[in-house]
Amino acid sequence: MNAEHVSVDGVFSGSSVLGQGVQHVHHTYHLHAPLPAVRPQGPAALASRDYAAAAEAFRALLLKQPVDASAHFGLALALLGGRHPCRCSVRVLERVTASLRSAVTAAPGHRAARLALLLIRDAELSRWGRQRRRLTREDRRLLTRIAPASARELATHIPAVESILWQELQKRAADDTASSSGRSRRHRSLTEPKSGAPSGEPARSPDARRTATAGGAEPSATSRPLARRRSASPRGRRRTS
Repeated sequence: MNAEHVSVDGVFSGSSVLGQGVQHVHHTYHLHAPLPAVRPQGPAALASRDYAAAAEAFRALLLKQPVDASAHFGLALALLGGRHPCRCSVRVLERVTASLRSAVTAAPGHRAARLALLLIRDAELSRWGRQRRRLTREDRRLLTRIAPASARELATHIPAVESILWQELQKRAADDTASSSGRSRRHRSLTEPKSGAPSGEPARSPDARRTATAGGAEPSATSRPLARRRSASPRGRRRTS
């Protein structure tokens, strides 16, 4: 924490207790300046790909909360800087891996951090031409339980496109987009009137129209002459007789 040392000199006179006329007083005060506010905050800076600001924000948060799993995870993504893991130096990659492991240690159920470690391992394997052909049962269990938004975040900030895990994360993120579009279509179908319904009146379903007709509704004026013509025809008279 930042601290400023301030020295104050003064003269104290007229001390009847100590029996001395003049005393020299010297005091030293330590003024602790608060940490400056970091703007923008970590998640917002990470979403806008301002990795330097995101790393600074997550470091400031870890000074106050050293066991915050989300802060360790965000710091790892910020240190990676949206680059392929193979394009980072060994020192940076070690810091990223250490932050991800700290996140898993603080919260063993942090699925995103565990998947990030798997992505980095796949990237290192691809450097030597040893890509995985299929996922393990544990990998698929993590994929089915991770939120689509977290899958999109991992695929965005750790672009290990050759990894089969990264490709499955992209599919998982697309599920959220498809479900959102489906919800918006259902919402529009419920709120917008049907094309054949008059303005100002709610649209009725075909079942409701059939129920209203079977309930003994009076025929319209256009259908009455047709009914009289049918009763006046010879076939109609024979049926009535």
